[in-house]
Amino acid sequence: MKQFLQLLGASTASAAGGKDKDRNDSGERHTKLRRYEQVACQTLNPFGPSAIATCPLGKLWAAAAAGNKKAMFFSEFASKDPVRRGIAISRLAETLEELKTCLADASLKAIVKEEIWKKAHDELEALSPSLAILNGGKREGDSVGLWNLSSSGGQSKDEADVKEAAKVMYNWLNNGASPLRGFLAILSAGGMFFSAFALEKTARSATCASGGNITKDEFVTAAVARLAVPRGCESSGDGGKAAAISHLLKGGA
Repeated sequence: MKQFLQLLGASTASAAGGKDKDRNDSGERHTKLRRYEQVACQTLNPFGPSAIATCPLGKLWAAAAAGNKKAMFFSEFASKDPVRRGIAISRLAETLEELKTCLADASLKAIVKEEIWKKAHDELEALSPSLAILNGGKREGDSVGLWNLSSSGGQSKDEADVKEAAKVMYNWLNNGASPLRGFLAILSAGGMFFSAFALEKTARSATCASGGNITKDEFVTAAVARLAVPRGCESSGDGGKAAAISHLLKGGA
């Protein structure tokens, strides 16, 4: 498997010395991350388990903080700007709140032992009040980093409440014995369940009448074209491909 930094597409140089600039068209690296620049997207392996499942925290951080030639980093936690770090906290809170809905799903409870499910559920429930405070929703910041309320209905939070909620989350992140964390690690399977689900469903959409409508004969032809190239047609160049296609069109096996 590729080294984790290569998997992330991160540069080997540290981003610590870089200038913290917002996204722009000047060629400088930006800090307003697009969705696909987040660690969860950067580490997803669509054809197998992700390296994030087994890599040490130190190595993960090095890759997340390094970014690439376009993004200053892959996590706002790596920013020196407290507002941008606050965005990372808010996104984590939002995601964990969404997780509550998944945990409550009856189908999940049906396949997970009650004792295991309850430990993860109770831990997340204990975090819920803090998550509600730390989830800032969608907001827009001005040039000096002050938040403006957006049409999404986000509201300013009481400073004392935010401080206490942040302390709760920080303590949870540094809790070495977390049933919820173990639950997530096992169920994520390095992203394999999602990757397999997405590929299988896409393949079904390609073969159904309302989708790509690929016929069985076309499906078989595609498999043969990729996997059973006849002798003399093995070249990876255009000539080899043309010979293989010609062979198939003539009814070759």
